Amino acid sequence: MFIEREDQRVIAIALMMAAIICLNYFTLYTLNQERAFYRSLFYLPLVPGTFWFALKGAIIISVTTLLLYLPCGIQLWKGFSTEDAHVLGEALVYVAITLIFGFQVQKAQKERQALIEAEQLSAIGRTVVEVAHDMRAPLVDIGGFTAQV
Repeated sequence: MFIEREDQRVIAIALMMAAIICLNYFTLYTLNQERAFYRSLFYLPLVPGTFWFALKGAIIISVTTLLLYLPCGIQLWKGFSTEDAHVLGEALVYVAITLIFGFQVQKAQKERQALIEAEQLSAIGRTVVEVAHDMRAPLVDIGGFTAQV
C-alpha cells in the first residue's frame, strides 16, 4: 500500500514540526539561547510547506506553529519583559514572512500555469495550421483538375 505524494509531504512537515515542538518544550527554561535557536527552527517546515502547498499551506503551518507554541510561550511569560517583546516580535515577523512567501509562491504557480496553458494553445494553433496546409494542397489539385475538364 503506497502513500500518496501529498500525504508524504504532510507527514514530513508534521514530523518536522513535532520535533521542533519537542525541542522547545523539553529544553530547560534557563537555556535562553538554545530556546531562541529552537524557535528559529520553525522556519524550516515553512519553506517546503509553502513551496508544496502555496499560500494555503503557509497559513496552515503558521497558524499551527503559533497554536502549538502558545502554551510554551505562556509558561515562559515574564510580564511583558524585553524578552517577551522579542518573542512577540519574532512571531509577527514569522507571520509576515509566511504571508509574503505564500503570496509569492502562489503568484509564481499561477504564472507557471498560465504559461503552460499558453504553450498548449500554441501547440493547438500549430497543429491547426499544419492540418489546414495539408488539406489545402489536395484541394488546389482537385480545383486544378476540375478547371481542366
